[in-house]
Amino acid sequence: MAKDEFEDLPESEWVWLPKEPRPKVPVEEVEIHPELTRKEAEAKWEKPNLRLDRKCLKYPIPEESTFYRTPDGKAKILFLKGVLDPNYYRKAHDGVQQIKYKPAKNSQRKCLKGSPGGDILFGYNDKLIAGYRKRQQHPEWTAPSVKQFPQFRKLWTLCYDMEALLRQYISGYWKSREIGDRFGPALRGEKERNKFFKAPAGYKEFVEHFDDWLFYSIPGSNFSTITVNHNTIFRAHKDARNANGALSCMACFGTFDGGELCFPRLGVAVNAQKLDLVVCDCPRELHGTLTPVLGNRYSVVAYTKEALTSAGISKKS
Repeated sequence: MAKDEFEDLPESEWVWLPKEPRPKVPVEEVEIHPELTRKEAEAKWEKPNLRLDRKCLKYPIPEESTFYRTPDGKAKILFLKGVLDPNYYRKAHDGVQQIKYKPAKNSQRKCLKGSPGGDILFGYNDKLIAGYRKRQQHPEWTAPSVKQFPQFRKLWTLCYDMEALLRQYISGYWKSREIGDRFGPALRGEKERNKFFKAPAGYKEFVEHFDDWLFYSIPGSNFSTITVNHNTIFRAHKDARNANGALSCMACFGTFDGGELCFPRLGVAVNAQKLDLVVCDCPRELHGTLTPVLGNRYSVVAYTKEALTSAGISKKS
């Protein structure tokens, strides 16, 4: 199919096949040597809920594609310059500009304290574990996924492209996220398939067209959830409710300066611009936004919730 294969087709006719690998961009590998343990870093930055600045950096902000690993071979950050598909990127850019965001100042997340801008959560939420007042029996879509379905839908092909790039650049990791793996999404049971978790009619028709698509993920990917941010400033935090061992993917949109994604323990920050992809170990590593942020900055972060993998499902296929 043509490069813009999804642009003019109804969702029921979308064909999710592995994309043909594009020529790889050269990637510099950097071995990083953190001076602090994760617990020591959390005590230094996360517990006092600090904003991050350039004093945290030990390495220059990369201008070309770079892969950061620890001495034991653990992948921490993969920055890929200009690799996203322009058509999928454009479609996602249209979507993020049309979203109605929840003001960050109203967030219950400690890391957004005092932040400007807003954010929104699309995909499946994870209220399956004990402690929630209204604990779910099965995963459900977030309210914005239903109420802002057209905007959410415009991000699906971006997630599809992120999956293709993960497969191409970190093939061993990508395989470990396939359905049925402990870091991948869980299958739905036969008794659950017709409920569609409060999804709109268009999505029901789409899923019914693919009889084998019975799992908790965003169509075309193994990600379960997307967070979209607009001009937010995050204090030092880790994404503890994401699947431990699963990497997150981020793309940025708009015209802006600043707002680099910083990992203080690693001494690294990356400045994602148009068509760039950042893959990072957000569940285990502290990260936040460098200030100031000038202009209009949108970020789309795709990831998998822990409660939708090993912790939240009693039995996986």
